Amino acid sequence: MAGRPKRRNAGKSKKQIGFVDSSLIEDDDHLDSFSESNDDDDVVRSRSKAKSKKSKRKRPVSPEPPPLDPTIYDDEDPDGLSEGEDGVGMYHRAKQQPSVILQFNIPMGFCGPLQVKLDSELLNNLATAATQDAAAQNVETPPHEIRRVDEDGLASDDGAFDPNALSFTDLPGEVRNNIYRRLLLAPSNIIAFGDRAEQSCSRSGQFLRTCKTVHSEACSILYGENTFQFHRDRRTRAPMWDETLKEVGYKDVRYFLKTMGPANLQYLRDIKFEFDDATQSLTPYLKTIEARRYINDEYLIDCLRMLRHAKLRTLTLVFFGRRSLYRTDVNFLSYLEQIKADKVIKAETRWYSNKVSYYLWADLEEAMTRKKKLYAKK
Repeated sequence: MAGRPKRRNAGKSKKQIGFVDSSLIEDDDHLDSFSESNDDDDVVRSRSKAKSKKSKRKRPVSPEPPPLDPTIYDDEDPDGLSEGEDGVGMYHRAKQQPSVILQFNIPMGFCGPLQVKLDSELLNNLATAATQDAAAQNVETPPHEIRRVDEDGLASDDGAFDPNALSFTDLPGEVRNNIYRRLLLAPSNIIAFGDRAEQSCSRSGQFLRTCKTVHSEACSILYGENTFQFHRDRRTRAPMWDETLKEVGYKDVRYFLKTMGPANLQYLRDIKFEFDDATQSLTPYLKTIEARRYINDEYLIDCLRMLRHAKLRTLTLVFFGRRSLYRTDVNFLSYLEQIKADKVIKAETRWYSNKVSYYLWADLEEAMTRKKKLYAKK
């Protein structure tokens, strides 16, 4: 086809003289900045490697903390009046005299004696002023009179308190012991713990807190003439912040032996102890059968540990549980055989037999029975 020939620069604008494309300039700047950042990273990495090769500076020893404030005890005097509390009304206290404050700034390392010289006249003036204020505020009150009550229930004014009157401690010892026995001895002389407790001894036990004389005389009757029966408590309880109810077990027995003290522990004479395993329904938090056995109960082990120091007259034992007690249960037997008594009995029940072998019980009875008796036979 014949026609007009195409030009090579057709449709293209001719660049002006001195024209520079901006896209090329931006690409060059980006490459330059990227190369510069890489160089900076290499320098930082080399410096960090050099610092890591250097040995770390040891941390200096911290200075000792300042001494704490003195401990606040209950018997300390109350604080004085604050500003604006002094007044003259019925329920306002008198304004206190300003106290003298002595402040000593002792530098660290001071070992020499510290001598303080006070003017005697200043102290005498302060003492005289305090005495005068106390005498001015002192109001004489008549002594408190004890008004006796007659048979009709009316108060009589015929006599005041007589310090020479007959008191409880003036009674003969036989009469006081009779009063103690009527107050402290349980029915049939048996005090059971836990869910089998028929009567609590808390009300009669409060009588021991009357005075030291009553406590020292009556403790031997409460602990020595009653038979204490300890067994596993099947009830459950939990503190307010715990959702899981846990079996009481031997916790109350341990608490009783621990709070009574070593002195009262010496008064115990007759004890009956029943060993039994925990039930699965009450102890779901114990995952294995072996963990529910009484030979692995830490509270029971602690009870046996404390009873080693008791001077028992009779010790009655009952062995329950899922399986019999064997010689291989050395942890439990090592604490049980250390309890000594004049007479050790294995109680027989009507429905269950004791879970202990004949030969093991013979050895236990011989080891736990005291060779030299402490008490005469009844």
